[in-house]
Amino acid sequence: MMYLLQVTLCWGTFYLLYVLLLSRETFFHINRWYLLATLALGIAIPMVDWHTLFFSNNHPIVIPLDQFHYSIQSITATPEVITAETTWQEVLWLIYQAGTLLFTLRFSYGLWQIWQVYRRSEVVQHGKYKIVYTDSEHLPYSFFNCLFWSKQFDTNYTEQQQILRHEEAHINGWHTVDVLFMEILGILFWCSPMIYLYRASMRNVHEYLADAWVLQTTTKKAYGRLLLSQSLSGFQIALANHFIHSQLKKRIIMMTRNHSPKRAMMKYLWMLPIVVLAVLIFSKRDQFPTNKNVATASLSAEADYEQATQELLNTHDPIHKVVEEMPRFPGCEDKEDGEVRQECANQKLLQFIYSNIKYPQAARDAGIQGTSVVSFVVEKDGSITELKMLRSPGEGAFDEEVLRVTGAMPKWIPGKHEGEIVRVEFKLPVKFKLEDDGDATPTNATPPNANDIFKVVDEMPRFPGCEELAGEARKECSQTKLLEFIYSNIKYPESGRDAGIEGISVVGFVVEKDGTISSSEIKRSIGSDFDETILEVVAQMPKWIAGKQAGENVRVQFHLPVKFKLADDAESKTEMKEKDLVGADAPIMFANAMNERLVVQDLKISPNPSSGIFDMSFTAAAGPTKVQVLTVEGRTVFSWYASDFDGQDDIVINLQYPPSGTYYVRIMQGDKVHIEPIIVQK
Repeated sequence: MMYLLQVTLCWGTFYLLYVLLLSRETFFHINRWYLLATLALGIAIPMVDWHTLFFSNNHPIVIPLDQFHYSIQSITATPEVITAETTWQEVLWLIYQAGTLLFTLRFSYGLWQIWQVYRRSEVVQHGKYKIVYTDSEHLPYSFFNCLFWSKQFDTNYTEQQQILRHEEAHINGWHTVDVLFMEILGILFWCSPMIYLYRASMRNVHEYLADAWVLQTTTKKAYGRLLLSQSLSGFQIALANHFIHSQLKKRIIMMTRNHSPKRAMMKYLWMLPIVVLAVLIFSKRDQFPTNKNVATASLSAEADYEQATQELLNTHDPIHKVVEEMPRFPGCEDKEDGEVRQECANQKLLQFIYSNIKYPQAARDAGIQGTSVVSFVVEKDGSITELKMLRSPGEGAFDEEVLRVTGAMPKWIPGKHEGEIVRVEFKLPVKFKLEDDGDATPTNATPPNANDIFKVVDEMPRFPGCEELAGEARKECSQTKLLEFIYSNIKYPESGRDAGIEGISVVGFVVEKDGTISSSEIKRSIGSDFDETILEVVAQMPKWIAGKQAGENVRVQFHLPVKFKLADDAESKTEMKEKDLVGADAPIMFANAMNERLVVQDLKISPNPSSGIFDMSFTAAAGPTKVQVLTVEGRTVFSWYASDFDGQDDIVINLQYPPSGTYYVRIMQGDKVHIEPIIVQK
């Protein structure tokens, strides 16, 4: 929205110059190009990085990257909180999207109208252009190299030649290109009032040019009478150049005006300072060095230059919260695999904190425990700056100890984004807990005891079957495998179905060090039959991939909510939701309590990830088929149904500007279901 405002202000500045100094001049060709050029400049000035174009060889300024509104996960995998609140920015964005759609439909309808008239009419080649003789009643108009002339339009030969010459000027001048350009800008910038003023002025200039062309072969008096006689508007179509426009008075005034003297062209030089002013005002301000920085960066001495460079890097570069390659604690550079290297760095960091931090004596004596959270910035050279406490158990000694140890850390491996080293904010929780030896315990740093059951671990346990993958891909694959298992085994209890019982049951179990499932128990119940059904499914689970803490396999508590809901058609459904082991909800996975899984072959969904539009093809048994896309909350955002599905089809899935995240494609044929995850990534 800020960009739209900047474009509007740029256009307003240029248009003010046009109205005050240029619009009354008879340099119609120059005015046409002035309007087109300033439209383009208004779009480009707030967008283009002018510093890179003009200053990159003189000053060591790094262009700030766009800010992404996500939160960094520290080594403790602190959960991200997602709210459902709708901000005013989102409301404005929805209004903008609705307006864009409306004006796109208007534009498409105008093109469709012209095409319908063209295909139903008699087309005759007339020199370099075509005359389209139509049956409907309207005034003459042109579109590209076609001149539309109504068979019902009655005029004498002299007036006919004047009108033809007028429309030829539109055709030969390619005025339709200008009109289409204005229409496209009208779609993208419909909320800017300046686009409508520009469009009206461009229409006027087109008419001035066409009128001037006609006046080369006829008198002003005769042509003026023609304009007045035809001033009653007939049928008109959007996007076309019409012979008569409503601003007839301006055209007649411009026809009778004397030609502007050549010295009046000097007025166009006012455009140059306005362009410079617009660049200074509306360009990205944080990309330009201040006078102090310019002076500092130009010091000739090498030491001063290095100092100036560091000052610029640390002062003017943005601090990122999400980057492609996170900063790492040093000591694991020999690891080639990125995930292994990151896990190793996490362990090195934990070992450093565990080896250096001390429990404050005053807090020990008072029996105070709790979690401190410190944030800091990992600079481009790996140094740690801007340390500050975000949370404290309430004892100042805790803060002092955390800041002391954090400040003593060695230089990190800096973060990278889009191939460039960048500054990154990092948040580190440290949990102080009184143990028998009285030492401070950083979160997740204590070596696990043999029988401890963890709720938060470095590496969460996973359903098996995806060990060949890594990172998020492995996590999503594991969730899908768990979903498939639930599909194949869970059934809606007959007693619950007959009684119409719905609700959410929660089962808890422990994933042991060897991956086996133990200690299964119902944490929330909606009925004994439901409890038995869930416990039976859990008991049938294969061995999981065990969770890890401090590099060792550990026992991990896992909670699995299962929502039972009766569908409208009395077909039993369940919805399964997995909790990750750091307190944040993992994607909800949906299942129908069916006995058989749909066999789908040659399934292709591309691109995946996508911004919201996917091409999907698959082969399955012929018969009525439904395809849905579900959010992690279970909301349907796309639906497709074919009663005559012949066994193979190609579908375009358009989610209409969805937020980033994981979605699920559900293919259904009767009692058979297939699920496939897709990723939306902006």
